[in-house]
Amino acid sequence: MAAFPYPSGIPLETEKDVKAFIRQLDDAGRRLRDAGIGFLYHNHNMEFRRIGGALILDMIFNSIDPRVLGAELDTYWVQAGGNDPARWCAKLKGRLPILHMKDFGVQDKYEGVPLSVFKEIGRGNLDWPGIIAAAEKAGCTQFIVEQDSNWIEGDPFKSLKASFDFITEKLCG
Repeated sequence: MAAFPYPSGIPLETEKDVKAFIRQLDDAGRRLRDAGIGFLYHNHNMEFRRIGGALILDMIFNSIDPRVLGAELDTYWVQAGGNDPARWCAKLKGRLPILHMKDFGVQDKYEGVPLSVFKEIGRGNLDWPGIIAAAEKAGCTQFIVEQDSNWIEGDPFKSLKASFDFITEKLCG
């Protein structure tokens, strides 16, 4: 399985830009499929902008055959983009083998605007039981836990343990 991690240096400002990017993803996905390798798209919040009346992420997944492109949905970035991770899991039914679990928190303010931060699973604002249920119903079989920053006492292993403890106590069973 291969995942497209981030469209660095790829303009996504116009409908023409997005369509050109979709053609590149489709071509890469077809080549990988022909070689027996699955291809996934990993989202961020930028794909939740509207261009031509549609969300970029909808344009991507509505334009490419599910046999060519699947999803590695990132829950933090879905929320940061103003969307519901559980709803997106449902939308991606049949093409969501991997869920990228990151919790979303709000702390501090900058010029009166709340700042979002990465949080340990279960310590943020996301509805994990609902997200996991929707992901499993969509066919998800792999769950990746990640926290980019904002670790407990600056230690990523303490944050990983807190996420692990929440998952095993509240989500497994």
